[in-house]
Amino acid sequence: MDFKDLSRKVKEKSKIFSFVAKDAQSGGPVAARIMMLACVFVYLIEVILNIVSRDAYGNMIRYGAVNYINTPTHPYSLLTSVFMHDLNPMHLICNMFTLLAVAPPLEKMLGHARFLALYLISGIGGNIFYLVFGDVLFRLKPESLAQSAFEYALSFSVGASGAIFGLFGALLVVYRRLGIDMRSMVVFVAINFSLPIFMKNISWQCHLGGFIFGGLYIWLILIGFKPLRRKSLTFKATVYGIFLAVIMLVIFMIIYAYHKS
Repeated sequence: MDFKDLSRKVKEKSKIFSFVAKDAQSGGPVAARIMMLACVFVYLIEVILNIVSRDAYGNMIRYGAVNYINTPTHPYSLLTSVFMHDLNPMHLICNMFTLLAVAPPLEKMLGHARFLALYLISGIGGNIFYLVFGDVLFRLKPESLAQSAFEYALSFSVGASGAIFGLFGALLVVYRRLGIDMRSMVVFVAINFSLPIFMKNISWQCHLGGFIFGGLYIWLILIGFKPLRRKSLTFKATVYGIFLAVIMLVIFMIIYAYHKS
């Protein structure tokens, strides 16, 4: 690599960091943009690995994506899968455009750190719900569900859509709280929820789980339990964030115990 190439790469990287820095100074959606950059970075790694070594790419999916069989023994995949996407670029593009559309008002209202907490709680919560659904399938064990349970055990889930649906849930709570006309938002969310009916390989479980956890987190912050209503936004966001994290941990441990038994 000659000096010109090195100089060009440094300039490109500096543009990215200055882009994020300007957002931070102007109160823009810096946390959302960092999440977008992380998703794009991970996607590029996936593409490169798929070209260079199919085995390496397979291992990345096996250990990084959410799967009913593997995740209980590899809990970090609850987080890593939020930043991974299918090799089809439309999966990443659609999620990133949607994130950019819904994130700014929430991040402006909550602040960067609290928005990041909302995003991660929603993404991980969606993945927890994905495992819960698999647990239900395997516990019921009726013959009519045997094939579905087998297919579910072999499937992997990746993507930021669980986190994004958490933002949908949060926005609806905010709209309701502020008395804003939410009909257009309800239609938009309903259309997104209906996509698995028309398109295959979409994990509606992660969507629903993220929606529930994201909406619940914002409901707790804005309304919540009476003893904490007069506390600061930061205090409530921290306490309720820990509260939901503990709930997710308990659910995960129950699923883990079932796997071990």
